[in-house]
Amino acid sequence: MRRCMAFFAAATLVGACATTGTDTKGTRETVTPPVVEETPKTAPAAPTSRHGGFYAKEDVEGPIRRRSEEFRACYEDQLIFNPKLKGRVEASWTIGTDGSVTEISTTGLKKVGACVAEVIQTIQFRPPYGVPQRIARYPFVFNLP
Repeated sequence: MRRCMAFFAAATLVGACATTGTDTKGTRETVTPPVVEETPKTAPAAPTSRHGGFYAKEDVEGPIRRRSEEFRACYEDQLIFNPKLKGRVEASWTIGTDGSVTEISTTGLKKVGACVAEVIQTIQFRPPYGVPQRIARYPFVFNLP
């Protein structure tokens, strides 16, 4: 027992005292190390805009909303040539690892779409974590004022 007590301080640093000794009656006693349960490892959470991977909705909509006047101007410039013009433009683009738009395409109102593409091309988004992010089919709806 004394041998175990002498090593008690060192054993607590390593986790347990596994030596054997004899007590006063001459029987052997074994001190077993404590059982340490490991916490189960869980899979990491799905990546988010703050921790990696996918863009959150506000990471795209914020910069787009801040340029809403420019998108409106794209539409109003074409109203001069066609006063009844209304419709939709869908834009898809890729945000590069530095946050700049690297590719863009639009469908819908052709001339308005070209202008919308020019505006989106100038937007600096928050850089994505890891890989470029593709924004697919972001809608812009234009109606008469």
